[in-house]
Amino acid sequence: MEGGDVSHDGMPSDLGVSDRGHEVQYYEHSRFLVTRVADFIAPGLQAGEAAALIAIPKHADLITAELVARGIDVDAATKNGVLVSLDAVETLGKFMLAGRPDPALFQAVIGATIESARARASVSIVRAFGEMVAVLWAQGRPGAAIALEDLWNRLLGHHPFSLLCGYPIDQLDASDIEKVSALHTRAAGTKATAPST
Repeated sequence: MEGGDVSHDGMPSDLGVSDRGHEVQYYEHSRFLVTRVADFIAPGLQAGEAAALIAIPKHADLITAELVARGIDVDAATKNGVLVSLDAVETLGKFMLAGRPDPALFQAVIGATIESARARASVSIVRAFGEMVAVLWAQGRPGAAIALEDLWNRLLGHHPFSLLCGYPIDQLDASDIEKVSALHTRAAGTKATAPST
């Protein structure tokens, strides 16, 4: 996997943060994912960067609560446009055509969201968390998920942002993990250490 490290249990190891990274977090339990996403987003908001959450509602609510617990004024950040929260399923519906992500619509929806948030931040970087790809995978559409990952990579070439994707490990086999990891600059697995929810 490009740019990734592998831990002793054969799973990729800890993630880093850069202004144009595309990272993937595999997880077993939502609580682990929520903590990981908050670890990724909170420092950026505290440093004046923007953030975008494109998550299923359950995770968005938990992540928002975790950010509040860490002292982030989520209401102010949302009002000021430096924190954008989108429903992953609803957002997918805005750029999918015939079961595949449409490049022009993706740019119009996601590219515009990233650029708008970036323009409102005091530091021109956005940290984005997305699980639209995981939604597609869960729907039995891995080809569409891979195509969407490719569109994210293209977008990274035009906008200064860092992206973290989340995949439930129980939806993937070893071959799937290899394919998904190859589309990311860094990857991390938590199968051996994830806590119970």
